[in-house]
Amino acid sequence: MARDGVRAGPGDRRRGWGWAGWPVNGVGVRSVAGDGVRLGRVAGDGKGRFGGGRSSDRVIVGVVLGVQLAASLGFFAVMSHVVVHLRHDLGLLAGTVGLVLGLRIGLQYALYLPAGVLTDRVGAARTGALACVLRAAGFALLGSASGLPTLLGAAVLLATGGALFHPAAQSLLAGVTARRRAFAGYVATGQAAAVAGPPLGLLVTFSHLALGAAVLWTTAALLFLALRGPTTTASGTAGRGHLRPALRDRAFLRLALVLSPTTLLIEQMATAVPMLGSGRAAVTVYLCVLATVAAMIQPFIARRADRPAILRASMLATASAFALLLVANPLAFLAAACLAGIATGAMQPAVFHSIVRHAPARAVGVHLGLAAFASGALAFTGNLLLGHAFEADAAPAALLALAALALTSAATHRTAPAPRVDSPPLTTPPRPAPARTTQ
Repeated sequence: MARDGVRAGPGDRRRGWGWAGWPVNGVGVRSVAGDGVRLGRVAGDGKGRFGGGRSSDRVIVGVVLGVQLAASLGFFAVMSHVVVHLRHDLGLLAGTVGLVLGLRIGLQYALYLPAGVLTDRVGAARTGALACVLRAAGFALLGSASGLPTLLGAAVLLATGGALFHPAAQSLLAGVTARRRAFAGYVATGQAAAVAGPPLGLLVTFSHLALGAAVLWTTAALLFLALRGPTTTASGTAGRGHLRPALRDRAFLRLALVLSPTTLLIEQMATAVPMLGSGRAAVTVYLCVLATVAAMIQPFIARRADRPAILRASMLATASAFALLLVANPLAFLAAACLAGIATGAMQPAVFHSIVRHAPARAVGVHLGLAAFASGALAFTGNLLLGHAFEADAAPAALLALAALALTSAATHRTAPAPRVDSPPLTTPPRPAPARTTQ
């Protein structure tokens, strides 16, 4: 039976399976995210070494996890201390800090929609490499910035790079056969970097920290370029062709609306503590506990992330974390960090799988971008309002508003849209199956 011009024969049944069940030779390998998600044979030696075809699932996952480690280590090393740097080293007002952070977040998620289209059109690897170069430049500029115009320029570069990075990396993972396990590794790797990153800020100056982040993001760009294979969809126009149907999909738009508070909530779980006046040591402890808990729960979350109950539970944990930050007590502070870790570790996979479960296989980037666009619009507005609230000594009202937002999202997320018939599978089959004409 033929698929994408490749004929399946008797030899297809003798293909090998690599480390952790990733298919490395045969029909199980898939081309994804701008490469056109499809099933087809790939010539290889069963060990991830390919002479002329695209990279295997094992290679794709390994590269994406390597990218995640380098990029996240640089990101968290800098961003965990950027609020303290802006407030204390540069002496900016809380409202100005909110403007810089809000611009970075808001612009990043506003650009997610065109970034998703670009990812589906030109390929995830190329888009990811461009994203890393832009972020490297942004961190280098941030480390040397001394005034608001330079800081805003750095925020624009970081936002543009982030908008391109996440659809690229996540689209690659959306197309591998064992999607749940791959994304669990992706989140766990990012959280491990989030644990290791903040302590670095206590050892070196902020300018050196930002320079190190630029080097790490440059390394991530080179890793993206190591992936091989087709770089556009079969039609060459998948990005444009799937944007309009996504905008007309009422079920998905409702899902995107329900998921829209997640970006603001995740960001504020990390930035609310320094905005409350905590020093670098307290912020570092809080973020390390948060990241450790988020990484530790991934084995439990991996097989359940697509269930609506997981997202609801993460929202309830978020509301509880914000409420505990109102209590001036070390135990409450640590409990808030643990709950924030549970919320972050569960929310990220739940959002990802909810979107990919609904998206057609050739338009994962577009759907990720559309959902993130809605999330970014709320995050930009919310960060500006919360920045002014913290500046006006209205921190309790700000934290209660965030808790109420999380509870509202939990109450409205009752059911998930039914998966599309051509959406990527969630798990690796126990045995390789012959080539099929349908997905």
